[in-house]
Amino acid sequence: MTIRGRGRPFFSKGGAAMLRATLFGMLFFSLVFCQGILAQGINEQDTFCAAEEIVGITWGDFCGSPEPSEICGIEFSSIYSDNENNFIILLEGDRRSAPGPSLFGIYAQKFNNEGEPISEIFQIQDNNEKEVYAQAPSLVFNNDGSFVVAWNIDLLGRNVFDIYVQRYNRDCEKIGEKFIVNTERLGNQYMCSIANNSRGDFIFVWGSDSQEDDCDLCGSIYAQRFDREGFAIGSEFHVNTYEIGFQFSPDVAMDENGVAFIIWHDGYAGKQDGLDGDGSGIFGQLIDRENNKIGSQVRINSTTTKNQIGARIKWNEGLGFLVSWLSHERGQIIDGKNEYILKAQRYNDNGEAIGSEITLIDSLRRFSNLDFLVFSFSRNNSGLSMLAHPIIFPENNTYQINIQTYNNELDRIGENILISSPRGTQFIYPSLTMNNDNAFVVYREVLGSCRKPPCSVSNLINVSKVSCDKLFVRGGVNADGQVNLSDAVFVIYYLFRDGGKPNCLDAADINDDGALDLADPIYLLNYLFVDGPAPLPPFPASGFDPTPDNLMCEN
Repeated sequence: MTIRGRGRPFFSKGGAAMLRATLFGMLFFSLVFCQGILAQGINEQDTFCAAEEIVGITWGDFCGSPEPSEICGIEFSSIYSDNENNFIILLEGDRRSAPGPSLFGIYAQKFNNEGEPISEIFQIQDNNEKEVYAQAPSLVFNNDGSFVVAWNIDLLGRNVFDIYVQRYNRDCEKIGEKFIVNTERLGNQYMCSIANNSRGDFIFVWGSDSQEDDCDLCGSIYAQRFDREGFAIGSEFHVNTYEIGFQFSPDVAMDENGVAFIIWHDGYAGKQDGLDGDGSGIFGQLIDRENNKIGSQVRINSTTTKNQIGARIKWNEGLGFLVSWLSHERGQIIDGKNEYILKAQRYNDNGEAIGSEITLIDSLRRFSNLDFLVFSFSRNNSGLSMLAHPIIFPENNTYQINIQTYNNELDRIGENILISSPRGTQFIYPSLTMNNDNAFVVYREVLGSCRKPPCSVSNLINVSKVSCDKLFVRGGVNADGQVNLSDAVFVIYYLFRDGGKPNCLDAADINDDGALDLADPIYLLNYLFVDGPAPLPPFPASGFDPTPDNLMCEN
């Protein structure tokens, strides 16, 4: 982005006074004798997004092009982006030589913004006979592009899982050895989630079914902090206060000060009512950086009828926390598949609810019994949220991926984006990640009704990049619906007198040269008062910038 003169006194003291007098005189003349040019179609909600498929990966690439005697099947995929617009795909799958034991492994590859590989395919867990079942990976990036992966492993072959972590540098090379997160080694420690902050501190949360006495259907939530070098900070600690019954499937978000908001599910759907009194509910606890509880645990869902599942949480600076989940409150089953309502609740940095819970999608149908994969919801630091979920077409009983965008108040903006297959296949299990420039969504492609190989399945993983742009009128800098002298004054005060930043820098680039400088307000003044050329398109009607540059309209 080029902004010339920003924060510098372009004029001498006397010249600046003369300029101000001249500009205010011209502004008075403009307001009295003319209304300026009407900017057509300006609407701050006019955000439009489009998806482009950029990556197609066959599981055979990860399995090493298996022979017919091998089983090679994708289970799940997930995607994560860094602050440089790169992304990593994690894949879980079965790679074994029949009739040997299952070799469920976790594989990864890093790509740039255009979907071009910038790393080789690499395996997360060690490739030895003891680590026969690795699953449920989670990943977070640090600001420097390094990252951390956590996953579940039945390391001892006794169908009991622990949580392991491996650190990587930005080139996908291992940093040190993997280490175990959980202190408790009896029973299962599972479904780990990670959060970090800009200092590189981490917090891991997980479910444990081994730390409750004499209970067949019980579980609790535990957490452990680590520094960026992988050293534990303090001890493993117990999160949930209500200890009766089954607490499971946690998620966590952390702010820059190390304050963490941990959420989890309470009650076992269909088998055990939770603390909210009817099926499973969503609860949360705010934790300070010293692992002390801030206040009491809170119930996230206001609606307590039937099961609330699939909860996820995000934190963004200046925006607070955002929790999303699925509600089965209507109890409907359509064509053998549960119907859900997708809901969300915003919280400030103190864990206080902002408004009430909001319905994002009134009807979602699950694809399988893996309810937590029905949707993927994310938010970037500018307040734009994006939702990806499968949508069914009843006429042929196929699924494609639907994407919807929301503003910071969770109002829908723009049109739905449908990612459909040109090959007559189905798209399922989306995972979505966002940064401030783009979103990336990965999804699995299947043939027919296949759910698990070996069968007629394409084993193809696709990634689409979703780019959003905002309609604007060039010259409509102060967004008052007109293009007149006040817009030129706005630009001058921004450049030379520390005035407010335009919401749309592209609108201030009057001559469309990709830079903001004095030439832009002069260009507009020439047009308004001395019959100079009109601002470059889009003008006077709203539209998109036809010229690529680094000037953006904020979402």
